[in-house]
Parts: sequence; structure tokens; C-alpha cells
Amino acid sequence: MDSGQENQLAKSDIEDVKPLIDSESEINNLSTDLTTGAKKWSPGCWQDGNRKSAFQPYKNTVLSLHWAATYGQLNTVQLLLNNHAVVDKLGPNGETALLLAANGGHIDVVRILIAEGADINHVDDDGNTPLMYAASGNHPHCCNDLLLHGADITIVNLNGNTAFDLAVDNNSTLAQAVIENFLLTLLN
Repeated sequence: MDSGQENQLAKSDIEDVKPLIDSESEINNLSTDLTTGAKKWSPGCWQDGNRKSAFQPYKNTVLSLHWAATYGQLNTVQLLLNNHAVVDKLGPNGETALLLAANGGHIDVVRILIAEGADINHVDDDGNTPLMYAASGNHPHCCNDLLLHGADITIVNLNGNTAFDLAVDNNSTLAQAVIENFLLTLLN
């Protein structure tokens, strides 16, 4: 390709490019009012409906370790614990990271928290323990690990339910089987 062809190709490429704003007057007349136009953001668009901006904090502050345990973020949990996160720090309803991990069935997170010394029999504001959350959610692996590390199956919540009661009431057959087998081993 000679230089004449290159210049002609370059000119045709430039002619195909159309600017979004043609003149300086269009630039100066752009609206900066973000509340008008086709899409208007309301506070309800944010996750909790109370914030006016994504950069404002939540009213009920969620601890980093609680968030990571809730969503089963194993690497994040490990990182936070390595950087001295308090394993049994209470959330707004008396919950700990172990309660939240057991509720989600995140067995690897449950194991890390147990290894870091989390209170296996911590009771939240409703009287529920990690075993109760694992049993009601039908998370047999979490139930098994909690029981093997000393979870108390006799604790009763504010509604008068034990972990076994919650497993039966919620048709959590796998968790129910784990608790029944644990009870059978105690009888032998």
C-alpha cells in the first residue's frame, strides 16, 4: 500500500466518525440537572430504600465479617480474621458471624469461625443458636460440625423450639437425620 492509498483510507475513516456533540454551543447548553430527564432515581432504588445515595452508609450498619459470613465469602472471612476481626462481635439483633454462616449453610465459613473460637452456643435476641439456624435451613453439614464441636441440642428459643423441633417444623429432613443420628450416638 502506497502513501496515497493510506491518506485516502485515513480520510474515509475520519468521515465515518460522527461526533456525539457537534458544536461548542451544544456543550455549553448541556443540562446538569440530574433530577430531570427520562430516568429519575428515587431513594427506593437503593437496597434499603432509606439512602439517597449509594455512597451513604446503611442505617443498620452491617459488620464486614457478618456480611462475608452471610454470603459465604470464605477468602474475605479469612482475610478479616487474619486482620483481627472480632469473631463473636454482635450485630443489631444479637447475631454473630457463626449464626449467619450457619443460616446460609456455608460449611467452610462455619469451620473457620469454629476454629477461630466462635461461641457455638451463642443465642441471638430471639433465642436461636447456630444449630437452630442450620437445622431450620436444612444444612446437614453445618449441623454435623456444630454438634461435633459441642452445640447444645437442648437450648430452647423464645418460641419454645429446639433445633430438632425447627428441623421437623421446616421439613428439613437432612438436618433432622443428622440430629437424630447424633442423639443415637449419645445413647450408645
